[in-house]
Parts: sequence; structure tokens; C-alpha cells
Amino acid sequence: MKHGQFTKELAVTGIPANAELRRVADQTRRIIPLPLSGVLLNANIARKMNLGPGDSVDLELLEGNRRHIAVTITHVVDEILGQGCYMRLDALNDLLGEEHSINTAALRIDTLKQNTIIERLKASSQVAAIGTREATLKIFYEMMSRSMLAMITVILIFAAAISVGVVYNTAMILLSERTFELGSLRILGFTNAAVFEMIAAELATIVAASLIPGCVFGYALAWVLMNTVDTEQFSLRLMISNRTYVTAMLTAMGTALLSFFILFFRIRKMDLVSVLKVRE
Repeated sequence: MKHGQFTKELAVTGIPANAELRRVADQTRRIIPLPLSGVLLNANIARKMNLGPGDSVDLELLEGNRRHIAVTITHVVDEILGQGCYMRLDALNDLLGEEHSINTAALRIDTLKQNTIIERLKASSQVAAIGTREATLKIFYEMMSRSMLAMITVILIFAAAISVGVVYNTAMILLSERTFELGSLRILGFTNAAVFEMIAAELATIVAASLIPGCVFGYALAWVLMNTVDTEQFSLRLMISNRTYVTAMLTAMGTALLSFFILFFRIRKMDLVSVLKVRE
């Protein structure tokens, strides 16, 4: 496909007008009808090639006589996956000067006879490859699950380490700033546990107050990252479930508790009474 200084190598897919198992849909799952003539082009490709509905492009065939064909972009579609260019099958055959021919067939079959049908198709010399929807989705989910699990685990480990460091450092700063006051409380009869409760209560308030702003900032950061991903093969929509927010909050609170334990043992080892022995 050529338009001005832009070129793009892609496949033009012909789809029958009455197709039910293979249709073009946008990101909202709205079915886009195929035009009587012209092509239906992926929105990402259209933007990069500076194309819009009504524009004419030049198609150069990469096989046979490699002739050039001028077609019109009738509509652009925001797809989730792929970089499609679609036409009605009869219009595409007329454009190429070919008889009615297909190279891919989508079948709706009885699941109880699926194995028998697949075996029959495998035995045929006219069938090059067979794929099922269930097998494709299973492989996709397994691959995504493994990669996402590994990435999320690494991110959680780093996030937990940063959270522990931030909360612990904040606690130590509070402790160093109020060492004299805490030592005075010890002289008045307060125990290490009572001193720890005072600092922990203040830290817990800070952590609790930061959860909601943290979720908002995380959403904004995710939105920025998603919009900086530039790929023609697929487009990802930002969808964050409530379980993700709950996991993030529980991680923050869990690491805060770990910091509290470390802080408690540090307070037990500190001799707060010695801080009162300061020369004037």
C-alpha cells in the first residue's frame, strides 16, 4: 500500500458479505459492515499513513504481474488486534481478476464431533493447517499468564522493598526529631511499647492517607505508559480491576506492618533515657 511518501506491506482480507464467524469489529465490539466497494482500513495504519475515509491509495500486488490498483478508503476501524485491511470477497476477486476462491474457512461445528472432524481434515491433502478457537485462546492465556505473572512478581518485590524503605526512613526521621520528647516520656513511666504506639499511629495515618492518592497516581502513570506504547500489531485498552487496587493497598499495608516490626525492635534497642544527658 502506497500513499505519498508512506508505504506499508499488508494483506487485504476478503470477507463474504453474509459472513457470521469472521466479521470486522472495533474496540467497542461494534460490527463494522463491509462496503460494496473500496477497503476498510485499520485506524492505526490510517493515522501513520495520513489516510482517511474518501482517500485513494495505490495497492501494488506482491505476486503475479505485480500490477498497481487504485482503491478508495471507505472507512477506518479501531481494532484491538492486527493491522487489517478488508474488502468484500466478491469485490476483491473482481479487483484481482480472479474467480471465486478462498484460502481460509471458519467452521461452526458440533463440539461432540470435534475430534472426528479434525481427524478428517488432517487426513485431507487439500487442508494445509487447522486451528480451533479453544486451543488458540488457551495458548494465548497461558502465554500471557506466565509473562504477566513473572513481570508482576518482580514489580511487587521492588515495590515492597521501596515501600519498606520509605516507611522505615520516615519512622526513623520522626524518631530522631522527637528523641528528647520520647526520652522524657520514658522518664515519666512510658514503656517502649507506648512510645512505639505513638510513632506507629502517626505513620499509620500517613500510610492510610496516601492509599487513595497512590491509586490515582498509579492510574495516571498506567495511562501514560499505555499511550506511549506504539505498535501496529495490537492496541491495549487500559482496564484496571478493583482486585488490582485491593492488591496494591494490601501490599502497601503489609510492607508498612513489616516496617513497624523493624521500627519496634529498633526502639527496644535504643536507650532513650541517655538523650536527656545533654550538656547545656
